[in-house]
Amino acid sequence: MTADGWHSRSDALSSVVVLIGIIVTRFFPGFWWMDSVLGIFCALAIFYAAFEIMKEAITRMLGEEPDAEFIEALDTELDKIYDKDMKLHHLHLHNYVSHKELTLHVRLDGNMTVDEGHKIATLIEKMIKEKFDMDATIHIEPL
Repeated sequence: MTADGWHSRSDALSSVVVLIGIIVTRFFPGFWWMDSVLGIFCALAIFYAAFEIMKEAITRMLGEEPDAEFIEALDTELDKIYDKDMKLHHLHLHNYVSHKELTLHVRLDGNMTVDEGHKIATLIEKMIKEKFDMDATIHIEPL
């Protein structure tokens, strides 16, 4: 919808620029080069619109930092799963339109076994799916 809005806006802008070009060259024949200048202006406006649309879409797919409210809700739910010291970091929320995915790093006690760490990560993934309706990928690190 954003792209369609920019498309309508750029059509209107280019129509105004063409009208200005017609008026200027009609009354000032010495400004025959005005069409080229106004064409460059239109091209730059379209390039800017395309850049903004692509930047927003790519950022959402590559991952954005979740807001503080989401992180606080996640921390509250994590306290119910694992009551010992656990540190979250490197959180990225990926919006793929049809679904969302959260990638994060979790620091756990370095003395626990791989099996214990895996069980905790699986519980966290299930909780994120149930409570926040998104898939999660978790990287475990020693605390």
